Amino acid sequence: MTFELKSFAHQLADASGAVIQKYFRNVVPEDKADQTLVTIADREAELAIRALIESHRPDDAIWGEEYGEKSGTSGYRWILDPIDGTLPFTAGRPNFATIIGLEHNGKNLLGVIDQPITQERWIGIAGEAAWHNNVQIKTSDKTEMKNALLACTTIERMDETEWGAFTRLRRAAKNVLYGGDAYGYGLLASGWIDVIAETGLKLHDYAGLAPIIEAAGGVITDWQGNSLAGVEKSNVLAAATPELHRAAMALLNQA
Repeated sequence: MTFELKSFAHQLADASGAVIQKYFRNVVPEDKADQTLVTIADREAELAIRALIESHRPDDAIWGEEYGEKSGTSGYRWILDPIDGTLPFTAGRPNFATIIGLEHNGKNLLGVIDQPITQERWIGIAGEAAWHNNVQIKTSDKTEMKNALLACTTIERMDETEWGAFTRLRRAAKNVLYGGDAYGYGLLASGWIDVIAETGLKLHDYAGLAPIIEAAGGVITDWQGNSLAGVEKSNVLAAATPELHRAAMALLNQA
């Protein structure tokens, strides 16, 4: 069953990627009610994924950023973010990604990060392994912040308290990199980035990340160390090793 689900996840990413390639550097963004950006590519990519799920796995539930939730009876739920990083997508930067997550009975089972322009795909299966373009990957072996590359998509969503916590973390890191969205989590799983700390993310932003990060040897939780499974909105802390995660979490929560 796991092999079948992995193969199907590849099909979903292929379908989404075909849509996104068509619109890359050829799209006009719109504002949602919450002032975040959306494009026709976001909508069509999610519809392409949904159509395949509804055709081949009609009993599965679906949660998508653009079209909400469809209930199911199988115990499986697909969680979709067709373009994570709509802003860089509309700016013509290929560091956005499609995120596909699959839960089974409330537990993270499988995740996909797909970058259709650079032709990169990360996939992870809980308790098994993670791959980048079909090559098995492993996180870095860093255990201390003084040796770590820290990444964050944006500091704009941080409140004063969160910024203070993040400042402690960035000052402890060897280097800091901004921008990246889901693509950065793929790089963490591959060993290129060591720590990522973010605020204000939603379920569709991280549901597909956990199986990849964890299967590659890393840790991903909220800033207090709690599981993100099924949580609708949260801050996120991902690290290459348990030791590095503990060190980063201690800095974020320092009184």
